[in-house]
Amino acid sequence: MDLLKLISAAGLLVFSVLTTGQKTAEWGYRGAYGPKYWNASYPHCNGYQQSPLDLETISTEPSSYSLLYTKFYSVKKPAVLTKNEHTVVLSFKDYYSERIPRVSGGNLPIGEKFEFSAIHFHWGQHSDLGSEHKFDGYSFAGEIHMIHFNRKYLTIQEASLHADGLLVLAFVLEAGLQNSSPTFSRISKQLELLQEENKPYSIGEIDLNSILDGVHHTNHFFYKGSLTTPPCSENVFWHVFTHPIRVSEDDMMRFRDIRNDEGKYLSGNYRPTQKRNGREILLKNDSKRFK
Repeated sequence: MDLLKLISAAGLLVFSVLTTGQKTAEWGYRGAYGPKYWNASYPHCNGYQQSPLDLETISTEPSSYSLLYTKFYSVKKPAVLTKNEHTVVLSFKDYYSERIPRVSGGNLPIGEKFEFSAIHFHWGQHSDLGSEHKFDGYSFAGEIHMIHFNRKYLTIQEASLHADGLLVLAFVLEAGLQNSSPTFSRISKQLELLQEENKPYSIGEIDLNSILDGVHHTNHFFYKGSLTTPPCSENVFWHVFTHPIRVSEDDMMRFRDIRNDEGKYLSGNYRPTQKRNGREILLKNDSKRFK
């Protein structure tokens, strides 16, 4: 995916974190650059609407909103994987073409559409940790974030500067003896071919629905929160789905083997849960799937 041109320093920072992960100010997940020190360079990381959260079912309110509506999620597009110093990113090559996946409806502002930008991954060293969000105190092996931006803004940089700018569809990864979906397994098998940071590697055509194969796409938690990486801007409509993507241990091991350019493992790239601070969390329970 071709990078959009810089329109503001803040916009580029957010765009870099959400997509290809170009290097900005130093931050990480361990030691002196770990999450508890992020606020020294990124004040928003000490805000009152931070993410991720431990989503406690008993303290949620039922969601009466309509279903989320997706468009072009089944359209195959040429995809690339990119490794950066913090994670792995999946994006589409023909980002500016027609039929870009988008989301509307649900708890989102009425009449507004959110366009797909990229997917990035979080995972741990073991299968009982790695997800950023928790469900009733329970962690999973990992989590994927499907990043979208509000199309009433021209670019993701511009959208990232507004309170209604970003949408994340989050799915936890549950590792076990079962096989992954063919697309997820295909992605994991390409990881060892990622060499230099920020160097895209083509993996052929995929569609987003195939990554979510077998997942019930409707039941989810909804809340307003932040990016889970610096600059931690509080402008994200979070939809965290309760049904996990089931993946094999072998595929998760391929993620755990990834190293950055300094030879350090990327495993453990998840932010600890943050304080809820009285925020409303809605829970949608429905047997239907995405349209």
